[in-house]
Amino acid sequence: MKLPDDSQAEFQNMKEETVKDLIARLMDERGLTMVEAFDAVYTSRLFEKLSNPKTGLFFQSSGYVYSFLDSELKAGHVEEDKSTVVSTAKSDNIAKSD
Repeated sequence: MKLPDDSQAEFQNMKEETVKDLIARLMDERGLTMVEAFDAVYTSRLFEKLSNPKTGLFFQSSGYVYSFLDSELKAGHVEEDKSTVVSTAKSDNIAKSD
């Protein structure tokens, strides 16, 4: 999905902030090293979903997104139906700008 340049920059910034929060939380709550936390986030199925603007995950709270990562790490995967964010007006507008 190709976003306009300003929307792409906003999406990237929001995604990076969420990733930063996820890594910090993994280090705090699970006692992971920074390298382990980076690896856990960037190799997760959740990160694939977070990287897709159509899911809408990038503008959800980091706590909400973390709940899916936590479930994935506990179970070894994210359940498809639970990791899809219900479409909102903002994600609908982004999807239309394809």
